[in-house]
Amino acid sequence: RGRAAAGEETVFTDVTSVKAGAVAWARATKEPRFVPGHPMAGHEKGGPALASAWLFRNARWILTPVKSTSRPALKRVEEAVKLMGATPVRLEPESHDGAVALLSHLPHAVAGSLVRMADGREGTDAAAGSWRDLTRVGGAEPELWTQIFLENREALAREIGSLVDALGGLREMLDRDDREAAREWLVEAQAAKKRLEPEPVAATKTVARGRSSVAREGRR
Repeated sequence: RGRAAAGEETVFTDVTSVKAGAVAWARATKEPRFVPGHPMAGHEKGGPALASAWLFRNARWILTPVKSTSRPALKRVEEAVKLMGATPVRLEPESHDGAVALLSHLPHAVAGSLVRMADGREGTDAAAGSWRDLTRVGGAEPELWTQIFLENREALAREIGSLVDALGGLREMLDRDDREAAREWLVEAQAAKKRLEPEPVAATKTVARGRSSVAREGRR
């Protein structure tokens, strides 16, 4: 229906958080004007009252073109993304859902777990900045996030398992009263945080097979 309604010069994209379905459709139809996408921006609460003209400013906007996606269509979507203040990032479709399972979906699962644990407990007056930062998305819209969790259930389940293993290792250190191991755990976490600080991106960024390169305007 979309192809019948759109003109030949029309390009279209989507904004779904899990790309498997959109990419499967793109590959099945070989529609050259469709550019699968996922803006890495949003708000933990919804509704018109929270609309913002700056929602996408400085955000990364993932694009997962497939073999049939035409280069002109991809370039037009990238230009539209830039007009909204975001930075287009090209990512291989197979890499996207695994990446967001860790970087987006798992944090929502953790935040939801934390607020469920704290609900009804006494002593929550001690909550401060770290609690606020970790639980900001704990009240995300249930219908939307049920869909996201289930659409990406295999990748998310793997990441939950990895988190359980990591916390289990820390618990063992505490059970042993192993000060040196606990300190080393925190040293490694601190170093990882520094390595993972986001790099500034000025134009289109292409990510493939775990390696990235930045293609600045005027240079390809």
